[in-house]
Amino acid sequence: MLLASCLLCLQAATARGGGGPENVFLVVNSESWASRTIANHYAAWRAVPAGNIFLLKWTDSFVSVDVAQFRKAILRPVLNEIKRRQLSGQIDYIVYSSDFPFAVSLAGDFPGVDTKRRHVRYASITGLTYLSDLVMAGNTQYVQSTANNYMQRGANSHEFRRSLGWDARGMPSPAAGRRYYLSTMLAVTSGRGNTISEALRYLRRSALADGTHPPGTIYFVKNKDVRSVTRHQNGAFDTTVRQLRRLGVRAETVEGNVPMRKRDVQGAMIGTVHLNWSKSGSRILPGAICEHLTSFGGVMDESLKKTRQSRLSELLRHGATAASGTVSEPTANPAKFPSPMMHVHYARGSTVAEAFYQSVAGPFQLLIVGDPLCRPWATIPLVSVAGVEAGAKVSGQLNLRPTARLARDQRIDHYELFVDGRRRGRGGPGGALRFDTTTLPDGHHELRVVAIESSPIRSQGRVIVPVIVNNHNRSCRLTSTRAAKIRWGQPLRLTIWAPGAAHIRLVQSGEIIRQIDGTGGNVTIDVRQFGYGPLRLVAESFAAGGTIPLAISAPLDIEILPSRPLAAIKPRRGVELESGLQLRLPTGKRVAVDDTTSRSWLSAAGVKEGQTYVLSAYFEVADEGVYQIQARQNGGLKVTIDGRLVFSSEHENFTQRYIPFSLARGLHQIDIQGRPERSVLAKFRFGGYASDSAAKSKGSQPLSGKAGFLRPK
Repeated sequence: MLLASCLLCLQAATARGGGGPENVFLVVNSESWASRTIANHYAAWRAVPAGNIFLLKWTDSFVSVDVAQFRKAILRPVLNEIKRRQLSGQIDYIVYSSDFPFAVSLAGDFPGVDTKRRHVRYASITGLTYLSDLVMAGNTQYVQSTANNYMQRGANSHEFRRSLGWDARGMPSPAAGRRYYLSTMLAVTSGRGNTISEALRYLRRSALADGTHPPGTIYFVKNKDVRSVTRHQNGAFDTTVRQLRRLGVRAETVEGNVPMRKRDVQGAMIGTVHLNWSKSGSRILPGAICEHLTSFGGVMDESLKKTRQSRLSELLRHGATAASGTVSEPTANPAKFPSPMMHVHYARGSTVAEAFYQSVAGPFQLLIVGDPLCRPWATIPLVSVAGVEAGAKVSGQLNLRPTARLARDQRIDHYELFVDGRRRGRGGPGGALRFDTTTLPDGHHELRVVAIESSPIRSQGRVIVPVIVNNHNRSCRLTSTRAAKIRWGQPLRLTIWAPGAAHIRLVQSGEIIRQIDGTGGNVTIDVRQFGYGPLRLVAESFAAGGTIPLAISAPLDIEILPSRPLAAIKPRRGVELESGLQLRLPTGKRVAVDDTTSRSWLSAAGVKEGQTYVLSAYFEVADEGVYQIQARQNGGLKVTIDGRLVFSSEHENFTQRYIPFSLARGLHQIDIQGRPERSVLAKFRFGGYASDSAAKSKGSQPLSGKAGFLRPK
């Protein structure tokens, strides 16, 4: 099966990896099962606190958005939510899951300017989020090649903190300078992106790579193409190789387009138009940053179909932890791409995001995709804490005495205490962290003690300790009759009980799922709203008119599995597949369709407002797994797979809908019945987790090599 989830137990006594999950604000498209699925797994693997996960409704294009709408509907809500949750002092990373627009049109900020000629036509969502202070102020200096003061132009590597300003010399300046948010996308799962199984694979490998000090080799691939010359000129590759070797990291400069027959690729810097990694005979190891310089490596939709330029997803598909590419023509401007020094920062222990942004002077067009927290070369403190034990009942004042096991040349700068993901205290080495538990509701809470060592990288280690606070003898319980695993579409029946409560809320990742009045009862939840993968639910009880919980239940951990795959059907004898899809018009006439992504294709075929049409296709599925239709249509919409209804809505708006379904290997029939209202608008994409346009498309993961409708031979 595609989703082989690994649910990590967050009640574990010690968590060595992480690289700062308390500093991550994870933004999830609440309307996309793919976005939720990736976030579910990533949050579990990286121990991201539930209070650091923000479900943002986005039903518009996953390709691009204009800059005014980006400010209004994405960036401002994210920044406001960080402030509302009182996380401003600890969030350094704004990380997007999938199914957000990867590109932002800048035409609104450059009125009357030929933005295509000026090479500022589009920016990336990650680049503008990093430069959010300038973007929110409407200061168009964000397009400058010197916009990033955090870039290290010398030989130094620095930790990143949002609270630090950075001056033009690349030095931290707490009282002045520019401030940023590190930003990446975890995955692109549409168009020319990756499948969810590919994304989960590279994210899981990444989480396991932390602190491993891998023995592989970083390859700098050199050729005469301007894409390579831009970065290897003036001996930059050879200089970087020497610095890496002084750090004890293996590195080589090689000739060609990709590393050939190298089974130990721990990183790669490439400059070429077309990548064909599968034919290289090389293997990418966990934790590797691999990227290539080309004009459209970050253009992840189905445009530029005729170009041979490979997208960044090709390297992620083969196991890279992170990759990058520009979303618009950048010209051969080295300031817009990572310098070779990125790998030196990474080898010194920086995280992926720190390494990227320390090496890009003008990142506004650069889309960075992958795990921002991975840090294979970090020396991670191993933390323990006295004064409390996992699962203990506590009350009153806690006195925690943390210690850390370090490498020989390390020392601890300070410890930080987080309670339920929020920073609540700080103390020096050898001291105690004190916390008054009477400020908390009774019930389950999570204590995190984070040790931060004193080198310029400031590597972190942490211990996570669940406790039960009992100051007022209040309780709240959440139980399920189901096993820990439940299939997509099955009802989840829960029992909630809290003596003395006026009402109880069921919460997941900070989102209120259900509220019931009184002291408890039984509720049934449709798990399809959550996506696949590991899920944590909690119940919170409240007094009448209260805004602060009386008590919090122990978490209920479940894992949502895909529904059982629909069995393949057998075609009638004497028929064969013909390319494209078949549209049955209201008149009964049938016409062939080979593109369902333009806004006008349906009206051009003859469908009018209020009329019902049926779009049909047969698909040969090569591998059992979960596939989807991405649909945008005004009016009524029904989707049937092999005669089984999988989606139905009487009044759809022209917004993005993501409709998943599980299929066994073989032939399947898809029927979409629509009735457009107000205007004849419809867009459909079909495929695997990275969906493409019409059935005959050859995108990164179409449903099969053959698709279309059946006709007599």
